[in-house]
Amino acid sequence: MKSKPRSVLIIAVLICSVSVTAYAKTFAWLTDYTNKAYKLDVAAMQVVQNISITKSLLPSATVQNVDTVADNATNSLFVIYDYPGRATGQGVRVFNLKDLSFKKDLGISSQNPNFEFPKIIIPPIGNKFYLAWWDRSKEINQAGGESYGVYDKNTLNKLSDMASFPFDLNQPRMFSADGTKLYVTNTDANQIQIYDSSTLSSLETVSISNIWDSPLYAKRVLNTKGNLNSGNYILFEENIKSGKSDPNNYKYLVYNTQSRSIANKMGLLR
Repeated sequence: MKSKPRSVLIIAVLICSVSVTAYAKTFAWLTDYTNKAYKLDVAAMQVVQNISITKSLLPSATVQNVDTVADNATNSLFVIYDYPGRATGQGVRVFNLKDLSFKKDLGISSQNPNFEFPKIIIPPIGNKFYLAWWDRSKEINQAGGESYGVYDKNTLNKLSDMASFPFDLNQPRMFSADGTKLYVTNTDANQIQIYDSSTLSSLETVSISNIWDSPLYAKRVLNTKGNLNSGNYILFEENIKSGKSDPNNYKYLVYNTQSRSIANKMGLLR
């Protein structure tokens, strides 16, 4: 009997071009928190390859699948891992997206007092990516340890440090479909900030104060996790009611970033 992954976790989706049949085939990598990985043919739902990994992808269950970022242009998979444990910080390892061979450890040890993981921003275009982490040596009274760096996508070497980041990294963000813009949404301020994706320079700020129904009890952005990080639409959820004890009345708003308007709205009681 063939062995199967015990508790598998999808860590990346890989699209490979197959020249013989002239169509793209989609694969996903699965791991069971060991040094094993399984390549899944998504259409056939079959494991087509079983490999051992030279350096563990996920040495601790505290690092989840939302903490992986892929760059298809350079076939790079960025994995945040415990270094060596949750309380002692996290690092970032880079693997080849096609065969999961080890490329490089970025050499940081992030020890955020609030246990926040490092954050990786990889623009779809250009040769640079950005990394934010917590440097314990810089902090005073558990403050001031924020560190930011600009890296080369191909060599994975750090090019320069950044004194600060132009936006709050805890805010939901999404790249445009063509990769040229980065949208950062602040629902509290009713704003979408638009940046040049390759330079992170500010382009404009768009108000979304007029898209909500009333009485508005709560609102949030939905499509901000995992690899679903580009497109021309932002999905919002709003809860229309007067108070906590009232029945929930959820509505979902599809916001078109190009026309700056609601493309669709649907309701759901739950």
